[in-house]
Amino acid sequence: MKKMMMATVLLTALTTVNAQGTTDPAKPTKDPAVIEQRASEKADKRTETMTEELGLSTEQTAKVQVINERFAKAMMDLKKVQQAEDAQKERARIIRQQRDVELKAVLTTEQYEKMLVLRKEKKAEHQEKADGGKKPHNE
Repeated sequence: MKKMMMATVLLTALTTVNAQGTTDPAKPTKDPAVIEQRASEKADKRTETMTEELGLSTEQTAKVQVINERFAKAMMDLKKVQQAEDAQKERARIIRQQRDVELKAVLTTEQYEKMLVLRKEKKAEHQEKADGGKKPHNE
């Protein structure tokens, strides 16, 4: 009985210590290696999603991957630079426009139009989630 109790206490203690030692991957960090890794993961996920949703060919997927990696790196670099919020938003808008020009050259007209529609839908969903808990007081 004592051995069972001791094993339980030891297991609980190790679990607690282990849980405290782990870091939250979504937690903001200034470590350049972590930031770069997250940007790369984001580019990979964006490419995978586009491939599935738009039915990209193997050749298109390879080109889109390069575009998405370049975009993710540019946005990562933008976040590193300290500048006025308006200037940063304007630069981000330019980077997104440049990405769209590059994507338009790779995608078919139908794929590009579908991408724009899906983007609008996702933006609306995101906005709806953000506004979800914010109802007017009189409703």
